Amino acid sequence: MDRRARLRSPAAIAAAALLLAAVLGATGFLLERASTTIGGAAAAVVAVAGDLVGGAIVHGSGVLITPSGDVVTSYHNVGGALTIHVLVPSTSSGYVAAVAGLDPTDDLALLQLENVSGLPSVSLDARALSVNDHVTAVGANTSGSPLEAQLAVSKLNQSATALHPSSTNAQNLTGLVQLSGQIPASACGGALVDAGGDVVGIDTVGGGPPGQQGSADVAFATPAALVATIVHDILTGTPDPRILQGGGAFLGVDVHDSLSPPGAAVAGIEAGSPAQAAGITPGDVVVALGSTPVDSVASLHDAVQRHHPGDRVTVVWLDPTGARRAATVVLVAGSAF
Repeated sequence: MDRRARLRSPAAIAAAALLLAAVLGATGFLLERASTTIGGAAAAVVAVAGDLVGGAIVHGSGVLITPSGDVVTSYHNVGGALTIHVLVPSTSSGYVAAVAGLDPTDDLALLQLENVSGLPSVSLDARALSVNDHVTAVGANTSGSPLEAQLAVSKLNQSATALHPSSTNAQNLTGLVQLSGQIPASACGGALVDAGGDVVGIDTVGGGPPGQQGSADVAFATPAALVATIVHDILTGTPDPRILQGGGAFLGVDVHDSLSPPGAAVAGIEAGSPAQAAGITPGDVVVALGSTPVDSVASLHDAVQRHHPGDRVTVVWLDPTGARRAATVVLVAGSAF
């Protein structure tokens, strides 16, 4: 089963653009534009929306790095997504994106817009930043003009935590550029632009209340040198333990933590998924995948991501009566559980 979503008609393109516009507009995606020099980077910044199992939608930004539709974004924008919509505000075009590769360790993802050419794009500038450099975090909105946040580099080689909307799992990130100021959550995955208009990083963790993604006056970005390395490894198929080529493996369940019994409680099943073929239904609790015990959503996520599309693996679950059941499934390609 090929889970890479493709846009097949002009009507579908228009529908995707309208859906993304409605979603982002309804969630207050628009901010006042600041006055700054960001060169041509703004035209290459796109809006990204990931449809999760269960109907939730995660939205953020991305950056076109080739005219043929390669888009860098944050993993937390698309990890767990069944379908990924991308809107290019500078051309008012909407697409459904395929996952080229995921890097949960560094909170990065590479998407591909298929059958496109001539899109506005930027190169990643891998030069090192310095403390006190003035930069701009650029996101996308649906009106065609960018979101901008004026920031300054405060520290280098820092750590932070990125929260994943589709699970209780939090990813500890390292090697980040720390910034003074706030990055709107919807701008995460967008471009960090220096005073000369070059893209020197990807906006990763925005400011917010304590205990969430950063504090109100601190934000983080992934330096362009690391982003370029991950992109290269994905596009060339270079073996890298951080990377899930093509989005990794997919079981097809929407889950939440279960305490009694410990496991991943199933709230929903995607039609046509390996989970549905196995006979798993809402109300069941997944307790093992292969040789790995599952006692939470996070452990199921980790267990699934140890595998590759096409792997045969035994999934074990308890039905609502407590009866233990098991089936062997063939995992398919996808970016969710």
